[in-house]
Amino acid sequence: MTLSRKIVLSLTMLVTLVVLFGASAVWGLLGLQQNLGEALDEYDQLREIFEIGKPVIEARATMQTPVPNAAAAAAHLRIAHMRLDTLKMQYDDVTLFMIAESRTQLEHIITSLESDVPIQVDTQRTQIVADLNDLLATISNMATRTRTAIINLQTRSQQRLFVTTVTASILSALTLIAAIAIAIGQVRGVIRPVSRLQTASQRLAEGQFDHRLDDSGHDELAALARQFNSMADELSALYREMEQRIEQTSRELVRSERLASVGYLAAGVAHEINNPLGIIAGHAELAQRRIDKDPALAGLADSLTAICEEAFRCKKITAKLLELSRGGSESRRSIDLAQLARQTCELVVDLPVASDRNVTVEADPGPHTVHADEAQIKQVVLNLITNALQATAAGGSVAVSSRRRDDTIVLEVTDDGVGMDADTAEHVFEPFFTRRRGGEPGTGLGLSITHAIVSDHGGRITAASDGPGQGSRFTIELPIDRGTP
Repeated sequence: MTLSRKIVLSLTMLVTLVVLFGASAVWGLLGLQQNLGEALDEYDQLREIFEIGKPVIEARATMQTPVPNAAAAAAHLRIAHMRLDTLKMQYDDVTLFMIAESRTQLEHIITSLESDVPIQVDTQRTQIVADLNDLLATISNMATRTRTAIINLQTRSQQRLFVTTVTASILSALTLIAAIAIAIGQVRGVIRPVSRLQTASQRLAEGQFDHRLDDSGHDELAALARQFNSMADELSALYREMEQRIEQTSRELVRSERLASVGYLAAGVAHEINNPLGIIAGHAELAQRRIDKDPALAGLADSLTAICEEAFRCKKITAKLLELSRGGSESRRSIDLAQLARQTCELVVDLPVASDRNVTVEADPGPHTVHADEAQIKQVVLNLITNALQATAAGGSVAVSSRRRDDTIVLEVTDDGVGMDADTAEHVFEPFFTRRRGGEPGTGLGLSITHAIVSDHGGRITAASDGPGQGSRFTIELPIDRGTP
């Protein structure tokens, strides 16, 4: 059930209980008011009945005196007859009969008192007194019925008051319980989830992306919790991706800083080192030719040969340092990367390092044009293919592939050689990193120069391997030439 429906049902139940409570109170008050009005009417009727009985009692007293006064008794009864005619009450059949009987009795007694025949003391006076007693008995019965009606009204009023009190108490208790239940439901269903959401938002703002909310349920707050968890998952993934990018960028900045430092150093000392190395290599070659003429000094030939080889090796290192220190070339043009890879492979297959190894080139249909310095990109491809061949054993294979992906040309050089561990793949482009994957130990500058050339062309190069003995894969991504379709 949704939260809005729960709130509507709760408020509807509470309003219904309040309405029932008000209706019961109004019903009780109206009933009590009605009973009070009826009781007042009955009290008025009882007072009027007493007013009727007073002159009758006075007439009887007059007739019971030693010398009865018929005229005075008749006057009293006339007053009683007048009051009887003006009696106001809710008549029922019995009361009507009693009123009619009382009227008949009054009229008979008044007629007897007002006749011209003198009243005989022993006979007529006794009969008149008896008739007056009968009349008073009838009036007394009317008063008794009125008192009974008053008592019944009082009983009904007490019953109505009791029912109203009990009903109002029960409805009040139910209303209070419903209000407490609604309050508890609001605390559990709204306030606590909102508080948890606020706490989770604060933790999320503090960078605690692992905090999640309980999203069980089917109401709006559960849906909001699921959306929050989804947002937290996305932020967590984005944060991890940003951390990885920052870490990768930091490594690239460190690598670039090292390359810049090496380039700055190479620009200052490479030429100065080349001259002494040239002199050393020249004198060593001259001494070697002289030794070759003197058999007695044949033992020194090997030493001089080693001096020459190491001197030329140092010259190659300084030459690579000079290449690393050079900036971007201005002689860039549109070149087909797939065609350049084919040409490079044709040059490599004739080298000794490619003997007993299979080199293949595959390219997707369509132009693979990039805007680049052909010589530098050829150096990059040549370096990667040569490294791959050196990393493979006899009978191994190196595959070069080129394809177009979105706005980039992707060139991959894959081998089935010795592979790399994770640490080697991470540091393989750093200057002077010489953990060579095969062949003679290198200078540690080839892949650094390759990385610098690719970065200078606005591309990126990555190294990957499934582990030692699982081969390696170097991937180059260069932006496509915007002048090509």
